[in-house]
Amino acid sequence: MGEKSGINSFNSKISDLCDNPEDSPIIIALDEFQHARTVKGPFREEIENDQNRKVWDLIDSGKVNYFNWSRSIWCLDTNLRKMKYLLFNGIEVENGVVTKNAEVYCLEMSETFDESKPTLFIPESFYEDIKDIAGSELKVFLDKELRELLMTKNGNESIKFLERVIQLGQRPSIKYFTKSMVFIMGNIDEAYTMSGNFSADIDADEFHKQSLKIKIPKIKAVLRARFRDEQIARLGNIHLIYPALNRKAYTKIIQNELSKTLSTLEKTLNITCFYDESLVQLVYREGVYPVQGVRPIFTTIQHLLKSKLSFFIMNVVKSMRSINKLDFSVLDDYLICSYYENEQLIETKSSKLILNLENLRKNRKDELQSIVAVHESGHAVLHATLMNKIPEKVYSVSSDNNTHGFVYADLEKDYFTKKEMISYAACILGGIVAEEIIFGAENITSGSDSDIKRATELIFKCLKQSGFGANVISFSIETTEVANTFHDIEEVEIEALNILKAAKNLATETLQKEKTLLLVLSDFLSKNTSIGQHQLAPMVEMYAETKIVKEKPKFYRDKLNFELEKLTVGNDNEISILNFPTASLNKSNAD
Repeated sequence: MGEKSGINSFNSKISDLCDNPEDSPIIIALDEFQHARTVKGPFREEIENDQNRKVWDLIDSGKVNYFNWSRSIWCLDTNLRKMKYLLFNGIEVENGVVTKNAEVYCLEMSETFDESKPTLFIPESFYEDIKDIAGSELKVFLDKELRELLMTKNGNESIKFLERVIQLGQRPSIKYFTKSMVFIMGNIDEAYTMSGNFSADIDADEFHKQSLKIKIPKIKAVLRARFRDEQIARLGNIHLIYPALNRKAYTKIIQNELSKTLSTLEKTLNITCFYDESLVQLVYREGVYPVQGVRPIFTTIQHLLKSKLSFFIMNVVKSMRSINKLDFSVLDDYLICSYYENEQLIETKSSKLILNLENLRKNRKDELQSIVAVHESGHAVLHATLMNKIPEKVYSVSSDNNTHGFVYADLEKDYFTKKEMISYAACILGGIVAEEIIFGAENITSGSDSDIKRATELIFKCLKQSGFGANVISFSIETTEVANTFHDIEEVEIEALNILKAAKNLATETLQKEKTLLLVLSDFLSKNTSIGQHQLAPMVEMYAETKIVKEKPKFYRDKLNFELEKLTVGNDNEISILNFPTASLNKSNAD
């Protein structure tokens, strides 16, 4: 669906499909459907000259208006122009036969001239095309019937007859695809909000877990940015939402590709080939970017293994021994091949590997790692103590050039409260505050710009859109032309500034209180590149002054029940809220 014209476009392919018999069931796969968008921009403006308009008829009713511009129509149309010119220049026709200048007619029309036979103005070579194009409409099914009809016409009548045939051939017909199964496939990146994170350090299992939260309502919501509402309805409710691959899936794909590569080698050399788990893990670490899917794995295997095979094969060819097994493994930065003869190790050969990501992830234990360790520890400690959420992983070294380290914590909830706004902003500012506490205010570094921007955006969104401010008002940005929202933002900016100050104060007070945990975690991350939740949880339990509540509180439900109980206490007339009749799904009419 990304091709708007040409042989691979939808319009071209639907013409091919229309040539199939209507009673034959077929499967139609519409790939890259996101490119078939019909609206664009924030105001969902319709796209002009939508060349894929027919696809919506196909999806909805299964009926498509089909115009079959066949070679037969083209040939008749070409010859018709010649015949009109010949009539204009002296050719005469009676009862379907050329009665004057028949030899000139045959020369121009590439027909054989024979004085002993009548020269038909519409040659018999046209009959099959005429019947094929318009036979059913003209009620002409046999050559004999068509000849008898044409033999009653003069020149102008014959011309009008051919024009009528071409007109019928150019008329669109309806093709039915009601027996088709249609698959619509596309990449709806807007639904996968985590797809903007290109880091290779994000664990595939965490990425997979986030993708499982995507449900049909979210898909329908993001489709509105591309399609009209009635078109989204035509797409139906049968949605197969593919989650991101997890670590197990990536590992299986890597194993399959390694086995396939070595299988080719086995057939070539007639020997048995094995690979060690160390090779699988290296390919995973070097080749898996969760947001990019499987394709980088193949180029990584090409780089780490396939490009080295000729070196190891040469040793088999040169060897005077009967080598019958090869075993590939990885040690440090080397790919190692062990050669066996009848299960006896003969020798090993190694080849230096150029590792793009592993070298970036190496433990440096330098000044930068110490700064990042303190910065990220500040975030992590506040996540645990203020948000009651121990991060899944904390990194003090990253393979990403733009990010020296980061905290990965799943804070997504079904709701976000006003009470959590300052705590969340404090977590975001935890990095710069931790640097200030440990290194001193004059020694803070410039790595907090993105944190400050995120915290500011969070507060403004809460105040301008979510009603968390002093006034329940919807504020617009300065450049908007929307008239039914407030534009004066000075008041909300003052409020945002005060909240950001409060968030920074909260972060400072909390980290001062939790300074022991902050120092212990910073020390660990200055000597190690990362820490997982299974290591961090006992550290928090041992050193945190704040008690971490493991059970999820049920404040809103409990509060609702408490207020209902207060309402009934001392009330002689019992309030039966739950005794109202409920609507039956089986009722044909609403009450």
